[in-house]
Amino acid sequence: MNKAILFLIVLGIFATSSCHTGTDADERKYEAMTRYGAWQARADETRAKVGTIETEQSAYLRYEFDSLDRSILDSPYPYWDKIQVFLDKKGIRKAKLYANPAKSFLTEEFYFENGNLIYAQIDSQGIRELEPDSIFRGDRYFFTKNVLVLALDSKGKRKDITDDSVKIKSVDLINESDQIKQIIADKQIKL
Repeated sequence: MNKAILFLIVLGIFATSSCHTGTDADERKYEAMTRYGAWQARADETRAKVGTIETEQSAYLRYEFDSLDRSILDSPYPYWDKIQVFLDKKGIRKAKLYANPAKSFLTEEFYFENGNLIYAQIDSQGIRELEPDSIFRGDRYFFTKNVLVLALDSKGKRKDITDDSVKIKSVDLINESDQIKQIIADKQIKL
């Protein structure tokens, strides 16, 4: 009898949660995480991981691939000129895309932990920044398990991650990071 009641309760929970669109609950969760500083804590944790990657970067294997074309890297931005990747025994740790300088000064940087994208940034003046003041500049995107959890503009102001343009940009970044991992796999780089 108790098992039957427990089963019906669990079934009822699943039924109500599967019918719910999630918008109200998601908004409440987003507001609660904002109110109690959880997004900031997650961003601080990711910043620390990125800082560690930057600090250890000189010990990583570095590869540079020039003359990227759309058959190699299918990106919404068609003018990528080269890519740098940094690898260690855990796999890819960092990748940086450089635009063709004749077209733009844009750069995109990707940081990975255990093969998962944890942070990406887009800097419209990245090529010009030979010695940047900070490793955190431009538009910043924080990920957990390849899901966008926080987005900041170039001034550090939080973007609404439910906004369609932010969602599209995060999907583009995840797709580019997956393609970068595939480029490395295709080159059969041994660690």
